[in-house]
Amino acid sequence: MNQVELLDANGYVVATATQYCVPDANVAAVEARLLADTAPKDAAEQSRYSERRYYASEYRTRVVPMTVGAVLAKAA
Repeated sequence: MNQVELLDANGYVVATATQYCVPDANVAAVEARLLADTAPKDAAEQSRYSERRYYASEYRTRVVPMTVGAVLAKAA
C-alpha cells in the first residue's frame, strides 16, 4: 500500500488531495487523476490569493510506501 501526495509549486503537500492505502497497481491512475483534476483547481485557488500566478504544470506527485502500522492506524 502507498500514500500518494500532490505537491504544489512550492513543494508543499496539498493536504486535501492526499490519497491513502493505494495499491501498487493503482498508483499511476491516482497520480494521473491528481495531476489532471486536482492540480488545476488548487493552482487556481493559490493564484487567487497570491501575487504569483500558479500553474498545474508546476505540480508533482510523491509516492510514499505505507508501513503496516500506518495502514492499520488509518483503517481504525
